[in-house]
Amino acid sequence: MKRKTMMLLPFLLLVVGILLSLWIYRLPVSLSNDTTAFNRIAREAERHWQEGETVSYPSFPYPFSVVDRDGKVLYRSAGGAVTSVIQALKENCPVLDVEVDGKIVGKVIFTTDTGSRLFEYKQLTAGFVLLLSILLAAAVSLYLFYLKRKVMRPFYKLKRFAAEVSQGNLDFPLTMDKNNLFGAFTESFDLMREQLLASKSREEEEIRNRKELVAALSHDIKTPVTSIRLTAELLMELEPDERLRTKIGMIYSKTEQIEELVNNLFHTTLNEMEHLKVTCSEAYGEVVAKLIKEADYKGKANIPQIPTCMIFVDALRLSQTLSNVLSNSYKYADTDIQVQASLTGDYLKLELCDHGPGVPEEELPLLCNKFYRGSNASGESGSGLGLFICKNLMEQMQGGIYCTCSGDGFRVILLLKLV
Repeated sequence: MKRKTMMLLPFLLLVVGILLSLWIYRLPVSLSNDTTAFNRIAREAERHWQEGETVSYPSFPYPFSVVDRDGKVLYRSAGGAVTSVIQALKENCPVLDVEVDGKIVGKVIFTTDTGSRLFEYKQLTAGFVLLLSILLAAAVSLYLFYLKRKVMRPFYKLKRFAAEVSQGNLDFPLTMDKNNLFGAFTESFDLMREQLLASKSREEEEIRNRKELVAALSHDIKTPVTSIRLTAELLMELEPDERLRTKIGMIYSKTEQIEELVNNLFHTTLNEMEHLKVTCSEAYGEVVAKLIKEADYKGKANIPQIPTCMIFVDALRLSQTLSNVLSNSYKYADTDIQVQASLTGDYLKLELCDHGPGVPEEELPLLCNKFYRGSNASGESGSGLGLFICKNLMEQMQGGIYCTCSGDGFRVILLLKLV
């Protein structure tokens, strides 16, 4: 049933009750007295008209009186008998004509309270019907209010809840009212929403972890593959045996194929590179020296003295950043790396400087862009994502990364947020 129809129901009941009361009130009053007995009294009055008050009438349950045409009372059976025709008409009392020789000589007036009682009954019945209609309309209104508040409103909330969930909005709660008849029912739906939300969060976490793993593996695989390719290239130059050179050439071509597949793997996860999860926590500054040592796989970087401080970092992501920076330095310069640490404002500043040729000044602002590779990268494998990933990770750790060139080589500056 629609809400508008439900709201109209009490009004309709009230209108029907009023119309029924008016119909009952306007019903004509009909008498059901003994007509035969009335006629018998009238015939007795005609037969004994000349005898006047000496006439003897049979027993009759109602008082009556006999009057002539002038209204003179000729007989009165009891003191309460009506003697006026006008009064009889007002009180709906039966009045019969008395005829003698075909002429009306008088009237017999019967005093009955049937008319007045019927009128009273009619009034009481009409009032009762009206009162009953009002009470019924009020009861229906209260019941509809109860249904709306305790039954319909929870279902409307459930309908809205289902619409939100169907659109993927699992953060929309379904509040439970302990006084609600369907409280446990709605609580079950909200528990379902929480389970769906938890399941969705776990699924997103798993997808993010898988993509992160793919990105990390695809990037880390490139370093050993490059070493194999360079070694194979060197062996092809040094090996005099044509048969062995052919075999080594096969190895070299396979490494190129692997590099191409790794690059494809990079491209499939490219859009997710910016969403690598970073979880920062407080750490002592000395952890930086440890991470540099772990990332320096060639052992050409000096381990600096780290100022006493507390930094806000994700050790895993910082290690990933240092590995990328050191790997790039070895790829393009392959010299010793000077590392310096100092406190600058709200940051611990790390400077990693090699002694290679560097890059042109105009290319420095572009090095951390996605896919960008400097002019010195020709002939070297790569995808232009290493520094881009480093920049994203450092910004998520509330720090930063900058590249500069000086007369003695290429310099990368890392800013680590102080606690």
